[in-house]
Amino acid sequence: MTETLLSIVSLLLLANLVLTLLANERIRNAIRAGNRQALEIGLARLEALREQLEKEVSVRPDEAVARLGRFALEATGEHAGIDQVIRLAARPAPVLVALGKGFSQYTFTTAPPEVARSANGLLGDRPRRVPGLPIDASTSGLTAAAELSAIWSLLAEGSNIPLQDRVLPRSARWYLYVVPQPAGERPGK
Repeated sequence: MTETLLSIVSLLLLANLVLTLLANERIRNAIRAGNRQALEIGLARLEALREQLEKEVSVRPDEAVARLGRFALEATGEHAGIDQVIRLAARPAPVLVALGKGFSQYTFTTAPPEVARSANGLLGDRPRRVPGLPIDASTSGLTAAAELSAIWSLLAEGSNIPLQDRVLPRSARWYLYVVPQPAGERPGK
């Protein structure tokens, strides 16, 4: 009788444990679903805010170089000393090349690292050694891409780049490549 009673109690405890585990799993799943839904709602709100802020982005010609310097600072963590834009190109992707301290070239482009490294001369004579630094909301604020696109449009408008080559995709992603000046060369050569 004692063994039967002990078996019944053991079975009841085991059933209770199984039911508790199942209930806990349901609770965990419900919490995960709630967290996932809250994250999706938050991301949707953030995207709506970014789109609203992008509509308000404007860049004056006298601000362009200073903003490029700010983007370089935020991406690299050090003052770039950018004082002028020395080159614009539309191929293989939109490219703004600014001159900074030590005659380094700060190359802002929508070309991802694979494309930029294969572009002839874009990243200097050692393209594999030049890291691609993304400029996006995580480094430079929600409107970073829109500001760089506005700078590109502003500077491309004043250049000889054909109108069809000035157009950027709505979701253009920007990168910064800091190309050091080759030893023994003067800038502009």
